[in-house]
Amino acid sequence: AFSKRAAGYGAKVALIERGAQWDTAKGKRLSAGPGGTCVNVGCVPKKLMFMAAAHREMMVGPAATAQGYGVNVPTGAGSIDWKALKERRDKYVAKLNTGYTAGWKKEGVEVIEGIGTFVDSETVAVQCNDGSSRTLKGKHILIACGGLPSEPDIPGVEHAINSDGFFELEEQPKKVAVVGAGYIAVEMAGILHAMGSETHLFFRGDTVLRRGFDPFLVETLMEAMEHHGPILHRNSTPASITKQ
Repeated sequence: AFSKRAAGYGAKVALIERGAQWDTAKGKRLSAGPGGTCVNVGCVPKKLMFMAAAHREMMVGPAATAQGYGVNVPTGAGSIDWKALKERRDKYVAKLNTGYTAGWKKEGVEVIEGIGTFVDSETVAVQCNDGSSRTLKGKHILIACGGLPSEPDIPGVEHAINSDGFFELEEQPKKVAVVGAGYIAVEMAGILHAMGSETHLFFRGDTVLRRGFDPFLVETLMEAMEHHGPILHRNSTPASITKQ
């Protein structure tokens, strides 16, 4: 957004975009890609997974409503073709990536794929993804590179995935533990539960969303989860993770 606005005002703008990259040895995503977290591993793909879960939840499970509205739900309905869902979701995200890149270029922004490092307050060295290198100079340099999810310092944490890793899953997990009390953990647990995975949500306090959320909303949410799921584990802090 900043790049397009600056270019629109007539500034000469270069945008350093790392692109989507992974640490294959650890199976972890290192960077999101054009559009950042929201487009690639956040709001957009999460909403698509939420909608898929909502469709299933209306047909089967403790919160099902379809039959109450006269919809005939056959026995065995509600199975998720996870592979097909992931392929369509990723294809949609890729389309948005293309749109972002085209939008930058349309505004006259020079897009450089690589990683930038400060040389001094007005100089950035870029190691480009194609193996080449460049040096850029400018009086105004904006840092808007995002970050990586933090992980607990406990034995076995390498066996866990973070919220980015959720979008890398090739198969739907039959059983899953989600650790956290924030809205991302609540969303992930709710989506997986609604899709039919046996889902356990572990959090340190008596409730989720303890900071910055309306207490009435928290109370209503806790009542709903207690009634419909996922399975709640209050006052729980993981000490270690073992692979079985």
